[in-house]
Amino acid sequence: MDLLRFLGVKGGAEQTPSEEGVAIDLSSITAADVPLVVGCEGQQLLDRLREVIDPELGINIVDLGLVYAVERVGDRVDVVLTMTTPICPLSAVIEADVREALVGWQDQIEQVRVAVIFEPPWTPAMMSDEARRLLG
Repeated sequence: MDLLRFLGVKGGAEQTPSEEGVAIDLSSITAADVPLVVGCEGQQLLDRLREVIDPELGINIVDLGLVYAVERVGDRVDVVLTMTTPICPLSAVIEADVREALVGWQDQIEQVRVAVIFEPPWTPAMMSDEARRLLG
């Protein structure tokens, strides 16, 4: 599946069939679904993304619930993110940190594509218990 193909994203509402023929629709993603991990290396990719810290909150983007989906396709990784607000002044910094965390991983990742979407909107319910504890 090409995770970002359907993310010519008009709010994440478009669908595309995965390799198994199952449609993924990010428009209805809920806190229980975050993050959507595609493929056998998804958990390892999330572990790498835990190294990306939100500069304002000091918590990693996975535990904040900002990572909606991640998938490896050959030598490329596709990441779907959101921000806590559409006017996040550090969006470009976080995107660059995502690329830096993944490019060259295991000497096999040559390209990282990042899509930032705002539908569905981020809510505090998407944070992990640990992130909620840290933020009080």
